[in-house]
Formats: sequence, structure tokens, C-alpha cells
Amino acid sequence: MSLRKTFSGVFLISILAVLGLALILLPNWLATNYSYAKSLGPFWGWLYIGVVGSGFFLVGCSAIWTTWKLWGASALKKQRRTQRNKNPSQLS
Repeated sequence: MSLRKTFSGVFLISILAVLGLALILLPNWLATNYSYAKSLGPFWGWLYIGVVGSGFFLVGCSAIWTTWKLWGASALKKQRRTQRNKNPSQLS
């Protein structure tokens, strides 16, 4: 059990490190690409914003949906485990 907790802690720290790196590098990369797209014309600048915004929306919705489904499955599993561990006299 200790190994699992250690692994999940290391995994969480790794995810947070990657997220932090993305928060540092991503805005500059997006601004650079937007300025390049806008230099091609205003239509391309708006198209770039639309595509990036749509992608952000889809990824965000997918992340929220996945988190919701995992949390729901975890809660259901916990409820089943609690019911299973009760004595028969406690079920009525």
C-alpha cells in the first residue's frame, strides 16, 4: 500500500510540473503564432483564435467529463464497498 501512495504522489508531482511548464511556455507560443497569423491578414488571425479557442473548449470539456465520470465511479465503488462490508442485520 505504501508503494501505491508513493507512486501516486510522484505521478501527481510530475503532472503538476508539466502543467507548470505549460503555463510558462504556452502563452508565449500562442502569442507568437497569433502575431504570425495576424501578419497574414485579419481573417487568419480570427481563424487562429477560433481554432485555438475551439480546441481549448473541447479539451477542457473532455477533462471535466473524464474527471466527473472517474469521481462518480469512485463514489459508486465506495458506496458498494460500504454496503458489502455491513453485517446482514445492518441492512434492514
